[in-house]
Amino acid sequence: MQEAGPGGLVVVVAADGPMSTYESFTLPDPPRLILDIPDATHAIPQPISARPPLVTAVRSSQYRERPVKIVRLVLDLRSMLPFQVATAENQLRVQLGTSAGPPAPAAPVAAPAPATAPPPAAAPAPVGKVTRVDLQSVRGRQRIVIGTSGRVTYNVSEISDPPSLVVDVSGAQIDPAGARTLDLRQVASPLSRLQATQHQAAPDPVVRVVADLRNPTRYEVQQTPSAILVELLPSAPAPTAQAAAPPPPAAPVVPAAPVPAAAPAPRPPVAPTRTVAAAPTVPPAPTGRLSMDFKDADINNLLRIIAEVSDKNVVAGGDVTGKVTVRLVNVEWRQALDVILKINGMGWEEDGNIIRVAPLAKLAAEQKAREDARVAAANARKTEQQVQVQIEPLVTNVISVNYATAGDVVKNLDRLKTPGRPDASIAVDERTNKLIIKETKDTFEKMETLLRRLDIPTPQVMIEARIVEATRSFSQSLGVEYAFTTNALITRGTAGHNLTPISVFTSQAATGIFPTAASNPPIALSFPASGTGVSGIGLNFGTLANNFLLGARLSAAESENKIRTLSAPKIATLDNKEAEIRQGTQVPYTTVDSSGRTVVAFQDAFIRLKVTPHITNDRRVSMKVEAERSFAGDRIDFSGGFAFKLEQRKASTNILVSNGATVVIGGLMQTTDSVAETGLPWLKNVPVLGLLFKSHSIGPNDKIELLIFLTPTILEEPRLG
Repeated sequence: MQEAGPGGLVVVVAADGPMSTYESFTLPDPPRLILDIPDATHAIPQPISARPPLVTAVRSSQYRERPVKIVRLVLDLRSMLPFQVATAENQLRVQLGTSAGPPAPAAPVAAPAPATAPPPAAAPAPVGKVTRVDLQSVRGRQRIVIGTSGRVTYNVSEISDPPSLVVDVSGAQIDPAGARTLDLRQVASPLSRLQATQHQAAPDPVVRVVADLRNPTRYEVQQTPSAILVELLPSAPAPTAQAAAPPPPAAPVVPAAPVPAAAPAPRPPVAPTRTVAAAPTVPPAPTGRLSMDFKDADINNLLRIIAEVSDKNVVAGGDVTGKVTVRLVNVEWRQALDVILKINGMGWEEDGNIIRVAPLAKLAAEQKAREDARVAAANARKTEQQVQVQIEPLVTNVISVNYATAGDVVKNLDRLKTPGRPDASIAVDERTNKLIIKETKDTFEKMETLLRRLDIPTPQVMIEARIVEATRSFSQSLGVEYAFTTNALITRGTAGHNLTPISVFTSQAATGIFPTAASNPPIALSFPASGTGVSGIGLNFGTLANNFLLGARLSAAESENKIRTLSAPKIATLDNKEAEIRQGTQVPYTTVDSSGRTVVAFQDAFIRLKVTPHITNDRRVSMKVEAERSFAGDRIDFSGGFAFKLEQRKASTNILVSNGATVVIGGLMQTTDSVAETGLPWLKNVPVLGLLFKSHSIGPNDKIELLIFLTPTILEEPRLG
């Protein structure tokens, strides 16, 4: 570090090789100047002990190892100072303050060959400014834009190794914040880096713009009142050398530099004529992913980079402004665009091959406007339809209801009535079971379609019942067996192969409890029987698959006096409608009437079945069965009369059987006593003496079981609309 006058300081950074690139920026709180030197390895001895008056501390380190090695130098300043950075051979010179002389010249460049005489010595014009340095893509070409204000001149020179363009803008200064470096190595561009610095501060200020080229490139320069435009032309094969033309000079020919207005008008700048080999084409854009590392980069410049990578057209209005510091490595371009725009309160929308960038508030307002327009259009269409409905004529039609009750279907049709038409109506003619509908044509067609789907015939079920009294041995041979435990017994019986599984959905009855059926019950399902000392109601349920075999067995058993058929009724009922089968007798008993006389009255002893069938979608029949039996028991004699004990059995259940299968209900038991008398004919009937010629024998108790066979058969298939 060297002091340069009372208010200046020069910091020299030496390296073992050329330092052609660097990046510098300042931070205000606390004031610091930071220099990043890429492609360098840190080897500065630590700590740095120098403490000049303008600097409180100097720090250096290996800031980054990957993907590019970067050495960072930090100068902690006592206050913010103007600074200038320049490269010279293997050194990087940083000048702080304003009183020091200009830094050493930068790396040597080819001597420019001006086409016109230098400007005449005259009083220097007021100092101009370089306002911006950008890279634009115009009609497939890359253009370097150097924004200027005031009267400035320029000079363009070339460096062959490495290939570079150097634009010196004389009579201009650049704001330290605008002196920056654009790293374009990750972008499809003829440039790898674009750098702008204050090359010379006094006596004649010069701003130098260095464009590092990937390959030698032809160019054209044009100056406008507000900018210097350097347009990079596509590479072309070298022109054929003319025989008489002398060989080109070693130094490239550069375009003529414009002069101030006081001088004679210079010739327009012309691109230098060079003989070079055919340069390779610009590398293709990356396939959807990018990497970038910028500090305080203008958002519009980043949008141009993203446009190149994405191969999309990007449109941004004047309200898209802002700066961003970003470092992204191998990121998908859509994700990078989202992040960069959100930082500045921006958003984007894609329409085909065009990406439009605008503030989020503006995009939200436009979206809301589109939604409001859509809702308004929908409301307009709805209003138009309502108006059309209001003026549409009504038609009157009469529809016959064949199977349902007309009054019952009106409530379903009312839901389809045209809104806003109080003159539309549905009337019911109960005598003919017809509907009189006054509606629009479209609404009537909807009502008619719904009615045809609802007005279908209710299927019917024929229930055949056979009530028999059977001996215990016959019921056992049929496969319905008594239970001797509190749990259901699964049995096959001596004829169990005739039984098929059933599904029983137990329903609690007032006089007993059904056990729950197994999920896959085999053969038959038995319930606790009466007289066994267990809790139960004495009913058994099972199904018989072979009705022909059942009829044959019952006929054979009846001929052998093993069973006695009490009744064989048939009854047909509608789906989900209850059918009742009842058969019985009257049992006498004595009672006293209102006048005090003893009279004989009767009470019913009967067998009653209530069956409610339901046809399932798979053409089986689910039946809710309520079975009840009451019969006379022991006789009770008392003074003045007699009565019989009336015993009752009752149960209810749900059974699922196949169409045409037979359900058997057993377990309704009755015990009978048999008394036999034997003797000589006629003599046994003689009073007193007949006792000598006859004998009495009391047989064993015989248990008679009442069996009820139910066979449901579907009579009519349901017709679906």
